[in-house]
Amino acid sequence: MSVTPMTAYVADNLYYRINSPAIETEPSTDETASRTKEANSTSEDRVTFSAGLSLAQTREAIGLNPTGKLKLKDLEDVVQDRKDSVSVALTKTIQSLGIELDEEISLSLDSKDNISISGDFPEKSELEKALNENEEFITAFKQLSANKSILDHISQLQSNVQNIQVTLVDYFSSDTDFNDLLALADKYEGLKDSDNKMRSFLDLSSTQHPYSYNYVQDDNFE
Repeated sequence: MSVTPMTAYVADNLYYRINSPAIETEPSTDETASRTKEANSTSEDRVTFSAGLSLAQTREAIGLNPTGKLKLKDLEDVVQDRKDSVSVALTKTIQSLGIELDEEISLSLDSKDNISISGDFPEKSELEKALNENEEFITAFKQLSANKSILDHISQLQSNVQNIQVTLVDYFSSDTDFNDLLALADKYEGLKDSDNKMRSFLDLSSTQHPYSYNYVQDDNFE
């Protein structure tokens, strides 16, 4: 589903209520109370719509449906599709530049969200430049990185959860340091206060599980 219907709803309803011309008469007490209630309602709606739109935009930006229930398979499907796209585009770019690699290279996003390539080969700067000028490649790679980071983070959380019972038993029966588990609880408690939990979780995942795409020329050239 597109975010357009949501945007239209906001424009047709929220914007109208905020900007509708005032009636130039002295309001009665009941009218004043009604307008106060309406103003408060508008403020609350603005926050709700803003948060909803922000979440939808985040999901759409990383290649997911902007609305609806998400499943792990949705993220996995995006990862597989974008990985295929990245592989094909990267191979074509390398071929077009006449580059011959005798080593595995790794692609990742730097602090400015640009493609950065590991390794030390003569055409490295030329390849980085070509990839960073390819908007379709950049979009596919960013979506691949985002979804893979989230999946890796979820996998780590599942592993942590499986260890919680053992950790609790250790804590209450010995001098085991419990700080790591408490820090984990605090971290995810803080996510509940975010207006855009997907954005917050994505930022956390990307920080803790940054994605790198490994490429070997011999495996991709036909």
